[in-house]
Amino acid sequence: MNTFRFLSSLTIGPLIIFSANAFFAVSFSLAKWLTAGTSIWIIMFFRFLAAPIYLGPYCTIKKQPVTIHDWPLLLIRVVCGMGAMTLLFFAYKYGGIAKSTLIFELSILWTVIIEAIYLKKPLHRYSIASLPLAFIGLMMVLNISSFNPIEWGDLFAFIGSLFNAGVYLSLKKLRHTHDTVTLVFWTYLFSCLCMLLPASSGLFSLDPQLLLPLVIFCTFGLIGQLLMTLGFKFSSASVSSIFMMSIVLFTSITGAVFFNEVFTLQNTMGFVCVVTSLMIVAKYR
Repeated sequence: MNTFRFLSSLTIGPLIIFSANAFFAVSFSLAKWLTAGTSIWIIMFFRFLAAPIYLGPYCTIKKQPVTIHDWPLLLIRVVCGMGAMTLLFFAYKYGGIAKSTLIFELSILWTVIIEAIYLKKPLHRYSIASLPLAFIGLMMVLNISSFNPIEWGDLFAFIGSLFNAGVYLSLKKLRHTHDTVTLVFWTYLFSCLCMLLPASSGLFSLDPQLLLPLVIFCTFGLIGQLLMTLGFKFSSASVSSIFMMSIVLFTSITGAVFFNEVFTLQNTMGFVCVVTSLMIVAKYR
């Protein structure tokens, strides 16, 4: 029985994270599909609308307090989160879902580098050794060797990864004094209100046939967010971060199957280099 419990403790966290990334993959794939004919602002509005609609009644029924103790830091989290996801969805609009997601995940590198410089947290020697591998892989993915101009989708994803590093850093501090439901509820509520103005003109002319895909998109995204947080509870941060890389695998599959994305040998090798580097950094950060 003790052996069974031990094995369960090793597997339940990664399994939950895999499930979270499966939900994220569906949500991101729908976002990619929706960008073809739907305003990014409407997509963003629906993404953040999920938490107030689902978590609002839940907190009311459970009488769960959602008190914020650090409003300035929460606002930083909101700005970084809106910037990161808006840029990611613009990356999906102008680029491939697999490559955009891979570049976006570079936020892990920026996070540890910022922590090393400003928070004086020294990098592990394995992490330092893996950094060149990440940049070599990125150059292969972007095909810089052929001197082609950087695509808009790649640029949006890259800038989005910088904003996402701000999400990681602010969220890491907020989690010391706030629970997940509180942070998700207020972050999504403020983000939804911010997106209401730019999305308002398109909401009145929105095709009713898009409502179901938008509802599935935002619902799966919220479920993925909650499952990801739950998965981190059952496994260490390093193990959880490694298994979070499965989102690149999932989006690569959906990109090839649903969006006819083609992966050359150079692209594939670049993907492997970047993901390997990110896994090493995530494990030894």
